[in-house]
Amino acid sequence: MKHEFSRILNAATDCELDSIALPLMYEPSVAETASALPSSITELNEEERHPAVLMLHGFTGNPGELQYAAARVAQAGYTVSVPRLPGHGTGGNDFLLTKAVDWIRRSVDAYLELSAQASSVSLVGLSMGALIAVLMAATLKAQSLVMCAPALEVNQPFLALTPFIGRFVKSYGGSYDPENVKPEFRALAHEYRSRRWVRGAGELYRLQRAARVALPHICCPITTLLAAGDPTVPLSVQTRIRDSVTTADHDLRVFSGNDHVILNGAAREQVLDVIVERLRSHNAPSMQA
Repeated sequence: MKHEFSRILNAATDCELDSIALPLMYEPSVAETASALPSSITELNEEERHPAVLMLHGFTGNPGELQYAAARVAQAGYTVSVPRLPGHGTGGNDFLLTKAVDWIRRSVDAYLELSAQASSVSLVGLSMGALIAVLMAATLKAQSLVMCAPALEVNQPFLALTPFIGRFVKSYGGSYDPENVKPEFRALAHEYRSRRWVRGAGELYRLQRAARVALPHICCPITTLLAAGDPTVPLSVQTRIRDSVTTADHDLRVFSGNDHVILNGAAREQVLDVIVERLRSHNAPSMQA
């Protein structure tokens, strides 16, 4: 056991992170926040605290996929954090060593880090990140929740079998077209898209089931953003969401296009306009200027 732990530790320390997979942190960049902030978090009083947004990437994704979206939200006056979930953004061997509890733990840690210095924290999750955001919104005091292509349903009929199959088959070879991947993401795409992660899919399924149960217990405002031609999340998911959401403030919108990573797809400007609009409507009046 000690030898196995040493092997894992050495592999983690030897691993080089791709720059687009590093955790992202943006300070608000609007004029009203241009003055220097106190050097210590403890020096911040309520007037100096700004609203924050925690953005969570998806299954086998990385923070770089949300770089543009995070910058846009920061320009609107928010502190934005995009953590790298364990096992993501490095390589397939690292991915096999992590589980859903690890992804949730990192997300909660990032939330607590933000809440210590922010007036409020809103959650924006993409795909699997939306599932984690749902669990957090149902248990923590989130200001609002934005679900982007939430993986509450996926176009994978055998997903429910993966917790069992994953005990015997961790992954197997797959194929993808690198030409459909932006050049800056191709190295990581090869690590994650050239295989089918059966064991990881089992963890995704567990998150999916938990999020379905948690969704009716969310009290904060919810925004759901879907792409009409999303190849991963079917448009039928909107029926499940409408039947489950109990909060009175729920805005569901469908955009044209076939992008699953809707925050970085063809309709991203319209999507981000809606996100900023909804965030402003749920934060302090000073943010609505």
